[in-house]
Amino acid sequence: MNKHNRKLPFYAKLAYTLVAIIALVYIAILSKPLLAPLVFGFLFAILLYPVSRYLENKINLPRGLSSFLSILLFLSFLTLLFWLLGSRFVSLADDWPLFKEQIIVSVQSLQDWIVDTFHVDKSSQSNYLTDAAKSLLSSSTIVIGTTIRSITSLLFFLIFTFIFIFFILFYRRLIVNFLAMVFPDGHRPIVEKVLRRILYIIRRYVLGIILQIIFIGFVTSITFLIIGIKYPVLLGILTGVLNVIPYVGIFMSGLIASLVVFATTGTFVKIFAVIIALTLIHLTDSNVFLPLVVGSQVQVNAFITVLAIFSGEMIWGIAGMFLAIPVAAVLKVVFDHVPDLNPWGYLMGDDKKR
Repeated sequence: MNKHNRKLPFYAKLAYTLVAIIALVYIAILSKPLLAPLVFGFLFAILLYPVSRYLENKINLPRGLSSFLSILLFLSFLTLLFWLLGSRFVSLADDWPLFKEQIIVSVQSLQDWIVDTFHVDKSSQSNYLTDAAKSLLSSSTIVIGTTIRSITSLLFFLIFTFIFIFFILFYRRLIVNFLAMVFPDGHRPIVEKVLRRILYIIRRYVLGIILQIIFIGFVTSITFLIIGIKYPVLLGILTGVLNVIPYVGIFMSGLIASLVVFATTGTFVKIFAVIIALTLIHLTDSNVFLPLVVGSQVQVNAFITVLAIFSGEMIWGIAGMFLAIPVAAVLKVVFDHVPDLNPWGYLMGDDKKR
C-alpha cells in the first residue's frame, strides 16, 4: 500500500476521532468504580515514589516494606488533617444554640419581608413549610438508604485506592518496562521521554497542590482571625481543601464561610469582608503563588481547564473534578509528542509564539 492510499481525508479523521472520544467516555462512565481509584492510585503513587525510593535505597528496606511505609506516612498526614478538622467541628457543634437562634431570627425576618412584599400571611407560609416537611420525612427512608450506600462506596473507593497505590509502587519497574515494550524499538526514546515528562508534571502538580492547600489555609485563617470571624482555622482549612477544584472551589468556600458568618453575626458587612478577602487571596494564589510553585509545567489554558472540570464532573462526579487537571496535563504531553495529535496539543495550550 503506497503513501497516498494510507492518507485519510479530514472528515474521516474527524469521524474516527469523535467515535474514539465517545467510546472512551462511555467506557470511563461504565468503569468508574475501577478506573477512578486506579487513576487516584497512580497520582499518589507518583507522589510517594521519591519516599519509597529513599527508604529502599538509603535505608535498604525491601520494596514491599518501603511501599507500605510510604503509604503509612501518607495516611498519617491525612489522619492529622482530619483530626484538625474534627476538633474544630466539635467547637462548632458547641455553638449550635447560637446558630439555631440566629436562624430563627433570620426566618422570622424573612417571613415579615414576604408578608410585606407578597402579602402572604404567616399561617399560609407555615402550612407550606409543614407540607414540605411531611414530604421530606416521607422520603427519609430513601435518603437514609442513599446515604448508607454513598458511605459504603466511599469506603470501598478509599480501600481500593490504597491497594492500587501499594501495587503500583511495588510493581513500578514492571509497569514502566511494559509501556516501553508496547511500542517498537525505534519509538522507545520518545516513550521514555514522555513518561519522564508525565511523572515530572504530575509530581510537580500534586506537590504544588499540597503546598497550595497549606498556603491558602494559613493565609485564610490569619485573614479571618484579623476580620474577627469565628472558627478561622476551620474555615481556612476548608477553603484550602476546596480550592483544589479550580474556579469552582473558591465559590464553594465563599458560600460556606458566608453562611457561617451570617449564622454567627447576622451582619452583611462581615460577609462582604469575607468575599473581598477570599477574592484577593484567590487572585494572589492564582497569579503569584501557584505559578511559582507549579511553574509553567501544567500548560493547559483556562478554557480547556474549565471544560475539563465540567466534563470530569459529568463523567465521574466530584472525583472527576479533582482528576480533570492532571488528566488534561497528561493528555497534552501525549498530544505534543505524537505528530498526528499536535493540533490538539496546541489547542489545549496557551497561544504563545514559538
